[in-house]
Amino acid sequence: MHTIFSAQSYEANLKSVREIFNLSQADLQRVTKLCTADVQYLLRTLSSAVRKHPVLTALQLFQDKNQHKKLSLGCPVLDGFLKGGIPLTGITEIAGESSAGKTQIALQLTLSVQYPYKYGGLESGAVYICTEDAFPNKRLQQLIQQQANLRDDVPPNVVEKIKFGNGIFVEHAADLDAFLNCITKRICILLSRGMVRLVIVDSIAALFRCEFGAKDSVLKAKYLQMFGAKLHQLSSKFQIPVVCINQVTDTMDASGDAAPSPGCIAQRVAPALGITWSNQLLMRLMASRTIQSADDVHHHSRGVLRTLGVVFAPHLPQTFCHYTVNLEGVRGIKEETLTAV
Repeated sequence: MHTIFSAQSYEANLKSVREIFNLSQADLQRVTKLCTADVQYLLRTLSSAVRKHPVLTALQLFQDKNQHKKLSLGCPVLDGFLKGGIPLTGITEIAGESSAGKTQIALQLTLSVQYPYKYGGLESGAVYICTEDAFPNKRLQQLIQQQANLRDDVPPNVVEKIKFGNGIFVEHAADLDAFLNCITKRICILLSRGMVRLVIVDSIAALFRCEFGAKDSVLKAKYLQMFGAKLHQLSSKFQIPVVCINQVTDTMDASGDAAPSPGCIAQRVAPALGITWSNQLLMRLMASRTIQSADDVHHHSRGVLRTLGVVFAPHLPQTFCHYTVNLEGVRGIKEETLTAV
Protein backbone atom coordinates (compact mmCIF):
# COMPACT_ATOMS: atom_id res chain seq x y z
CA MET A 1 0.00 0.00 0.00
CA HIS A 2 2.78 2.47 0.96
CA THR A 3 4.58 1.68 -2.32
CA ILE A 4 1.45 2.44 -4.28
CA PHE A 5 1.00 5.77 -2.47
CA SER A 6 4.63 6.72 -3.09
CA ALA A 7 4.39 5.90 -6.77
CA GLN A 8 1.12 7.73 -7.22
CA SER A 9 2.45 10.79 -5.35
CA TYR A 10 5.58 10.78 -7.51
CA GLU A 11 3.55 10.57 -10.71
CA ALA A 12 1.34 13.42 -9.49
CA ASN A 13 4.50 15.49 -8.80
CA LEU A 14 3.67 15.78 -5.09
CA LYS A 15 7.06 16.14 -3.41
CA SER A 16 6.13 16.98 0.20
CA VAL A 17 3.51 16.41 2.86
CA ARG A 18 2.69 20.12 2.74
CA GLU A 19 1.75 19.87 -0.94
CA ILE A 20 -0.57 16.94 -0.21
CA PHE A 21 -2.31 18.75 2.65
CA ASN A 22 -2.79 21.84 0.49
CA LEU A 23 -5.04 19.83 -1.83
CA SER A 24 -8.64 18.92 -1.15
CA GLN A 25 -9.72 15.28 -1.12
CA ALA A 26 -11.30 15.67 -4.55
CA ASP A 27 -8.13 17.21 -5.99
CA LEU A 28 -6.01 14.42 -4.51
CA GLN A 29 -8.24 11.83 -6.13
CA ARG A 30 -7.91 13.61 -9.44
CA VAL A 31 -4.12 14.01 -9.48
CA THR A 32 -3.24 10.66 -7.89
CA LYS A 33 -6.05 8.63 -9.49
CA LEU A 34 -6.64 6.88 -6.16
CA CYS A 35 -10.08 5.84 -4.94
CA THR A 36 -11.86 7.67 -2.12
CA ALA A 37 -10.95 5.06 0.51
CA ASP A 38 -7.26 5.17 -0.43
CA VAL A 39 -7.14 8.98 -0.31
CA GLN A 40 -8.78 8.99 3.13
CA TYR A 41 -6.31 6.38 4.34
CA LEU A 42 -3.43 8.44 2.94
CA LEU A 43 -4.58 11.58 4.76
CA ARG A 44 -5.10 9.73 8.05
CA THR A 45 -1.66 8.12 7.84
CA LEU A 46 0.12 11.38 7.09
CA SER A 47 -1.80 13.24 9.81
CA SER A 48 -0.77 10.64 12.40
CA ALA A 49 2.85 10.85 11.27
CA VAL A 50 3.20 14.64 11.50
CA ARG A 51 1.03 15.24 14.58
CA LYS A 52 3.31 15.92 17.55
CA HIS A 53 0.67 15.66 20.27
CA PRO A 54 -2.40 13.43 20.58
CA VAL A 55 -5.78 14.96 19.88
CA LEU A 56 -7.79 15.65 23.04
CA THR A 57 -11.54 16.01 23.29
CA ALA A 58 -13.19 18.80 25.25
CA LEU A 59 -14.22 16.25 27.90
CA GLN A 60 -10.62 15.05 28.29
CA LEU A 61 -9.41 18.63 28.72
CA PHE A 62 -12.11 19.27 31.32
CA GLN A 63 -11.14 16.13 33.24
CA ASP A 64 -7.43 16.98 33.14
CA LYS A 65 -6.59 18.16 36.66
CA ASN A 66 -3.72 20.33 35.37
CA GLN A 67 -6.21 22.47 33.45
CA HIS A 68 -7.79 23.55 36.75
CA LYS A 69 -4.59 24.27 38.67
CA LYS A 70 -3.55 27.88 39.18
CA LEU A 71 -0.56 29.79 40.51
CA SER A 72 -1.51 31.88 43.53
CA LEU A 73 -0.78 35.62 43.54
CA GLY A 74 0.05 35.38 47.22
CA CYS A 75 -3.16 37.15 48.25
CA PRO A 76 -6.48 35.37 48.97
CA VAL A 77 -8.54 38.35 47.74
CA LEU A 78 -6.76 38.50 44.36
CA ASP A 79 -6.82 34.69 44.07
CA GLY A 80 -10.56 34.73 44.67
CA PHE A 81 -10.99 37.48 42.09
CA LEU A 82 -9.11 35.39 39.48
CA LYS A 83 -10.81 32.10 40.49
CA GLY A 84 -7.62 30.66 41.93
CA GLY A 85 -4.85 32.70 40.32
CA ILE A 86 -2.82 32.54 37.10
CA PRO A 87 -3.54 29.56 34.79
CA LEU A 88 -0.68 27.08 34.36
CA THR A 89 -0.92 27.05 30.58
CA GLY A 90 -1.05 29.98 28.19
CA ILE A 91 0.21 33.56 28.25
CA THR A 92 -1.18 35.97 30.81
CA GLU A 93 -0.60 39.67 30.19
CA ILE A 94 -0.59 42.38 32.84
CA ALA A 95 -0.85 45.75 31.08
CA GLY A 96 -1.01 49.23 32.52
CA GLU A 97 0.50 52.69 32.80
CA SER A 98 3.67 53.49 34.67
CA SER A 99 3.39 53.06 38.48
CA ALA A 100 0.25 50.96 38.16
CA GLY A 101 1.88 48.11 40.09
CA LYS A 102 2.59 45.66 37.25
CA THR A 103 6.16 44.86 38.29
CA GLN A 104 5.09 44.57 41.93
CA ILE A 105 2.63 41.82 40.98
CA ALA A 106 5.31 40.10 38.88
CA LEU A 107 7.81 40.13 41.75
CA GLN A 108 5.22 38.72 44.12
CA LEU A 109 4.57 35.88 41.66
CA THR A 110 8.28 34.97 41.65
CA LEU A 111 7.98 34.36 45.39
CA SER A 112 4.55 32.73 45.34
CA VAL A 113 5.67 30.08 42.83
CA GLN A 114 8.22 28.77 45.36
CA TYR A 115 5.64 27.82 47.98
CA PRO A 116 4.36 24.24 48.38
CA TYR A 117 1.39 23.19 46.24
CA LYS A 118 -0.99 23.27 49.22
CA TYR A 119 -0.33 27.00 49.57
CA GLY A 120 -0.85 27.85 45.90
CA GLY A 121 2.76 27.53 44.73
CA LEU A 122 4.47 25.17 42.32
CA GLU A 123 7.47 24.26 44.50
CA SER A 124 9.91 25.65 41.95
CA GLY A 125 11.68 28.84 40.88
CA ALA A 126 11.07 31.58 38.34
CA VAL A 127 12.85 33.16 35.37
CA TYR A 128 12.56 36.94 35.21
CA ILE A 129 13.48 38.36 31.78
CA CYS A 130 14.25 42.10 31.89
CA THR A 131 14.10 43.88 28.54
CA GLU A 132 14.66 47.50 29.59
CA ASP A 133 15.21 48.50 33.23
CA ALA A 134 17.57 46.85 35.67
CA PHE A 135 16.05 44.11 37.80
CA PRO A 136 14.52 45.63 40.99
CA ASN A 137 16.62 43.57 43.37
CA LYS A 138 16.29 45.99 46.31
CA ARG A 139 12.52 45.76 46.18
CA LEU A 140 12.71 41.97 45.86
CA GLN A 141 14.77 41.76 49.05
CA GLN A 142 12.14 43.85 50.85
CA LEU A 143 9.42 41.46 49.72
CA ILE A 144 11.44 38.43 50.81
CA GLN A 145 11.92 39.89 54.29
CA GLN A 146 8.18 40.61 54.56
CA GLN A 147 6.91 37.22 53.37
CA ALA A 148 5.92 36.09 56.87
CA ASN A 149 3.77 39.23 57.23
CA LEU A 150 2.18 38.95 53.78
CA ARG A 151 1.54 35.20 53.83
CA ASP A 152 -0.21 34.81 57.17
CA ASP A 153 -1.99 31.78 55.63
CA VAL A 154 1.33 29.88 55.64
CA PRO A 155 2.95 28.57 58.86
CA PRO A 156 6.07 30.62 59.73
CA ASN A 157 8.30 27.54 59.74
CA VAL A 158 7.32 26.82 56.12
CA VAL A 159 8.20 30.37 55.05
CA GLU A 160 11.54 30.21 56.85
CA LYS A 161 12.58 27.04 55.03
CA ILE A 162 12.20 28.56 51.55
CA LYS A 163 15.38 30.14 50.15
CA PHE A 164 13.54 32.63 47.94
CA GLY A 165 16.64 34.35 46.56
CA ASN A 166 18.06 31.07 45.24
CA GLY A 167 14.95 30.36 43.19
CA ILE A 168 14.88 33.47 40.98
CA PHE A 169 16.95 33.54 37.79
CA VAL A 170 17.32 36.92 36.08
CA GLU A 171 17.96 37.24 32.34
CA HIS A 172 18.58 40.48 30.42
CA ALA A 173 17.47 40.75 26.80
CA ALA A 174 17.82 44.21 25.30
CA ASP A 175 16.93 43.33 21.70
CA LEU A 176 14.93 40.85 19.65
CA ASP A 177 17.80 38.46 18.94
CA ALA A 178 18.82 38.29 22.60
CA PHE A 179 15.22 37.64 23.62
CA LEU A 180 14.79 34.90 21.02
CA ASN A 181 18.00 33.23 22.18
CA CYS A 182 16.78 33.46 25.76
CA ILE A 183 13.40 31.78 25.21
CA THR A 184 14.65 29.18 22.73
CA LYS A 185 17.87 28.10 24.45
CA ARG A 186 18.82 29.57 27.80
CA ILE A 187 15.65 29.16 29.85
CA CYS A 188 14.90 25.77 28.27
CA ILE A 189 17.81 24.36 30.27
CA LEU A 190 16.30 25.58 33.55
CA LEU A 191 12.85 24.32 32.59
CA SER A 192 14.05 20.88 31.50
CA ARG A 193 15.87 20.46 34.83
CA GLY A 194 12.76 21.45 36.80
CA MET A 195 14.50 24.41 38.38
CA VAL A 196 11.79 26.90 37.34
CA ARG A 197 8.06 26.76 36.63
CA LEU A 198 7.30 30.40 35.92
CA VAL A 199 8.49 32.73 33.15
CA ILE A 200 8.02 36.50 33.46
CA VAL A 201 8.82 38.99 30.67
CA ASP A 202 9.11 42.63 31.78
CA SER A 203 8.25 44.08 29.40
CA ILE A 204 7.27 42.63 26.02
CA ALA A 205 6.58 46.05 24.45
CA ALA A 206 10.07 47.39 25.16
CA LEU A 207 11.55 44.96 22.61
CA PHE A 208 9.58 46.60 19.80
CA ARG A 209 9.83 50.24 20.81
CA CYS A 210 12.78 51.19 18.59
CA GLU A 211 13.20 48.20 16.30
CA PHE A 212 10.37 48.89 13.85
CA GLY A 213 9.00 51.85 11.96
CA ALA A 214 5.52 52.39 10.57
CA LYS A 215 6.43 50.55 7.35
CA ASP A 216 7.62 47.43 9.18
CA SER A 217 4.23 46.24 10.44
CA VAL A 218 4.39 42.89 8.62
CA LEU A 219 7.83 42.03 9.98
CA LYS A 220 6.79 43.17 13.44
CA ALA A 221 3.73 40.92 13.31
CA LYS A 222 5.91 37.95 12.33
CA TYR A 223 8.15 38.50 15.34
CA LEU A 224 5.16 38.80 17.65
CA GLN A 225 3.67 35.59 16.29
CA MET A 226 7.01 33.80 16.57
CA PHE A 227 7.54 34.91 20.18
CA GLY A 228 3.96 34.04 21.08
CA ALA A 229 4.23 30.57 19.52
CA LYS A 230 7.49 29.83 21.34
CA LEU A 231 6.15 30.99 24.70
CA HIS A 232 3.02 28.90 24.17
CA GLN A 233 5.19 25.90 23.34
CA LEU A 234 7.16 26.31 26.58
CA SER A 235 3.98 26.75 28.59
CA SER A 236 2.34 23.66 27.10
CA LYS A 237 5.40 21.42 27.25
CA PHE A 238 6.39 22.22 30.84
CA GLN A 239 2.93 23.14 32.22
CA ILE A 240 4.08 26.58 33.34
CA PRO A 241 2.43 30.00 33.44
CA VAL A 242 3.99 32.70 31.25
CA VAL A 243 3.34 36.25 32.45
CA CYS A 244 4.15 39.20 30.17
CA ILE A 245 4.15 42.79 31.38
CA ASN A 246 2.94 45.21 28.73
CA GLN A 247 2.74 48.97 28.43
CA VAL A 248 -0.17 51.04 27.14
CA THR A 249 -0.77 53.65 24.46
CA ASP A 250 -3.35 56.42 24.28
CA THR A 251 -6.45 55.78 22.20
CA MET A 252 -8.13 58.47 20.09
CA ASP A 253 -11.70 58.88 18.95
CA ALA A 254 -12.80 60.31 15.58
CA SER A 255 -12.33 63.89 16.79
CA GLY A 256 -8.75 63.24 17.83
CA ASP A 257 -9.49 63.31 21.55
CA ALA A 258 -8.47 60.54 23.89
CA ALA A 259 -11.24 57.95 24.02
CA PRO A 260 -12.00 55.11 26.40
CA SER A 261 -10.76 51.78 25.06
CA PRO A 262 -13.37 48.97 24.91
CA GLY A 263 -12.85 46.45 27.68
CA CYS A 264 -10.22 48.53 29.46
CA ILE A 265 -12.32 49.53 32.48
CA ALA A 266 -13.26 52.94 31.02
CA GLN A 267 -9.67 54.10 30.63
CA ARG A 268 -8.35 56.12 27.73
CA VAL A 269 -5.48 53.78 27.05
CA ALA A 270 -5.05 50.43 25.32
CA PRO A 271 -2.35 47.76 25.67
CA ALA A 272 0.54 48.14 23.23
CA LEU A 273 1.41 45.84 20.28
CA GLY A 274 -2.07 45.67 18.76
CA ILE A 275 -4.31 42.80 17.72
CA THR A 276 -1.45 40.52 16.61
CA TRP A 277 -0.13 40.26 20.15
CA SER A 278 -3.63 40.17 21.68
CA ASN A 279 -4.33 36.99 19.72
CA GLN A 280 -1.40 35.27 21.45
CA LEU A 281 -2.88 35.77 24.93
CA LEU A 282 -5.00 33.54 27.10
CA MET A 283 -5.80 36.25 29.63
CA ARG A 284 -5.30 40.01 29.70
CA LEU A 285 -5.37 41.99 32.94
CA MET A 286 -5.25 45.78 33.16
CA ALA A 287 -3.65 47.48 36.17
CA SER A 288 -4.24 51.15 36.94
CA ARG A 289 -4.03 53.73 39.68
CA THR A 290 -7.46 54.74 40.95
CA ILE A 291 -8.63 58.34 41.35
CA GLN A 292 -9.38 58.69 45.06
CA SER A 293 -11.41 60.93 47.24
CA ALA A 294 -9.99 62.36 50.46
CA ASP A 295 -11.84 59.68 52.49
CA ASP A 296 -10.36 56.90 50.34
CA VAL A 297 -6.85 58.26 50.78
CA HIS A 298 -7.31 58.35 54.55
CA HIS A 299 -8.85 54.86 54.70
CA HIS A 300 -6.14 53.25 52.52
CA SER A 301 -3.26 55.23 53.96
CA ARG A 302 -1.00 52.16 53.73
CA GLY A 303 -0.93 52.39 49.96
CA VAL A 304 -2.35 54.11 46.89
CA LEU A 305 -5.58 52.47 45.77
CA ARG A 306 -5.16 50.61 42.48
CA THR A 307 -7.44 48.58 40.22
CA LEU A 308 -6.82 45.23 38.53
CA GLY A 309 -9.35 44.52 35.79
CA VAL A 310 -10.03 41.52 33.57
CA VAL A 311 -10.08 42.63 29.94
CA PHE A 312 -10.59 39.10 28.60
CA ALA A 313 -10.15 35.53 29.80
CA PRO A 314 -11.92 32.30 28.80
CA HIS A 315 -12.92 31.52 32.40
CA LEU A 316 -13.61 34.98 33.86
CA PRO A 317 -16.12 37.79 33.28
CA GLN A 318 -15.04 41.38 32.66
CA THR A 319 -14.76 42.68 36.19
CA PHE A 320 -12.24 44.37 38.50
CA CYS A 321 -10.76 44.29 41.97
CA HIS A 322 -9.03 47.00 44.01
CA TYR A 323 -5.64 46.47 45.57
CA THR A 324 -2.79 48.32 47.25
CA VAL A 325 1.01 48.01 47.10
CA ASN A 326 2.80 48.46 50.41
CA LEU A 327 5.94 47.31 52.19
CA GLU A 328 4.98 43.63 52.41
CA GLY A 329 3.63 43.39 48.88
CA VAL A 330 0.40 43.44 46.87
CA ARG A 331 -2.87 43.03 48.77
CA GLY A 332 -6.36 42.91 47.30
CA ILE A 333 -9.20 44.81 49.00
CA LYS A 334 -12.53 43.13 49.63
CA GLU A 335 -15.54 44.85 48.06
CA GLU A 336 -17.35 45.19 51.38
CA THR A 337 -14.34 47.07 52.77
CA LEU A 338 -14.67 49.67 50.03
CA THR A 339 -18.45 49.85 50.44
CA ALA A 340 -18.09 50.59 54.13
CA VAL A 341 -15.97 53.70 53.49
